[in-house]
Formats: sequence, structure tokens, C-alpha cells
Amino acid sequence: MLKISILIPFILSLYGCNQKPILTNEEVDIDSTYIYLAQNDMDGYALDSVLTDGFWLKYKAYRDTNGDLLHSLTLMKEESPVKILNKTSFSHLHKNLGYTGADFDSSFVLVHSFGSGNPHYIEMIEKKTGEQLFEGIWLDTDEQEQVLVYMTDTDSDSIFVLDNRNDTTMVTTYFTEIYADVLPSKLWADVRIDTVTSEFIRLELNDRNSHIKQTFKRKWIGFKV
Repeated sequence: MLKISILIPFILSLYGCNQKPILTNEEVDIDSTYIYLAQNDMDGYALDSVLTDGFWLKYKAYRDTNGDLLHSLTLMKEESPVKILNKTSFSHLHKNLGYTGADFDSSFVLVHSFGSGNPHYIEMIEKKTGEQLFEGIWLDTDEQEQVLVYMTDTDSDSIFVLDNRNDTTMVTTYFTEIYADVLPSKLWADVRIDTVTSEFIRLELNDRNSHIKQTFKRKWIGFKV
């Protein structure tokens, strides 16, 4: 099972002819002049942070007791904190820290991206508690139909299809069993949702050489993650 590690040691340099005043150990507002200049981002955390049912992600930048400059995401219910989901060096991009990939009824997908050509790591988060339900590698989602397609790690040949609306999860090794030249790296890079209806979910492996499809009936009794 892939273990997602977001906290990476980093020493942030604050030297320069236009150096701004050092922040205190208190948390600072994301709209402060210092944060704006450091991020070159007028809106602070510019990614989608609003979830359904009054939940949202609160972004903060601050210094810890060791003087390290960090930023964090906290799951909120209206104005009450539920749980801190992640914190990392302020030098890391917002998409490294995390952003909303899909918003379902009682849970949502928190995505961590590390650049083009790399897999996107995900955490399925329960809204009520902020607890992680599972983690994996992003393939695709249909938010309206509450379907998520993912892998557990980059070396796996299994694809998981979560049908959140029907509370089932289906697993397939179809693409690697039928086509021996299909490697796990091709799965997370090229498998996407083709079609979702009330009756079925269809996946497609789409690259320059092949367009392979597999269809699942919805309400099929799978197993719970």
C-alpha cells in the first residue's frame, strides 16, 4: 500500500535586498502583504475550497515554534474546525499541499499533485470527522454520479471503481490480463472514465495504439473498502 508522504524537509531562505519583516510565531492571515509577495498570488490559496453541506477547506500560513514557515489546510464545518488535513513547507505549491478533486455526499477526494508526468496521490476524507478512509492514485472521477476510479499504488495492476452513490466498489485487472503489454504506469496515465449512466460505468484505456473499453453494471454487489 502506498504511503503518502507530503512533509519534505526544506530550508526556506529569507535573504535579499527587499526582505520583508520576519513574521511572529502567531498564525498570519493569508491576505497579508508578506504572504502575497512570497506567493505572488493575490488570492492566497487559489484552488477550489468549497464543499457541500457547509464544509470547506481553510488555508493558513504561519511560523511554528521552531521558526519554520509553513502552510496548512484545515477541514471546516461552517466556522468550526474539524481536522487539520495537511501541513508542509510554505515553499511547496498549493497543489502539493492539497486540493479538492471530487466532492461527494459524506466524503471528498483530497488530491496532492507534484507536476506533469507524475501520478496524483489522493486521500478519501470523511467530512464529518476528517478521517482518511483510504488513499491511492488518481485516475478519474464523475462527481455528479459520485464515481471515483483509482489505483492503490503505482505498481498495481488493479483498478478500483468506487460507486459512492450505490455504496459499492468494483475491482478489475482486465486491462493487464487481456493486454500483456499494458504496464501499471499506463493504467494511471491512460485509463479514464468513458461513460457513466444510471445503469453502467464504462472505462477506457486510451493511448496512441489502443482504445480498450470495459463496462460495469451499477448496483453490482462489490465489496466495501
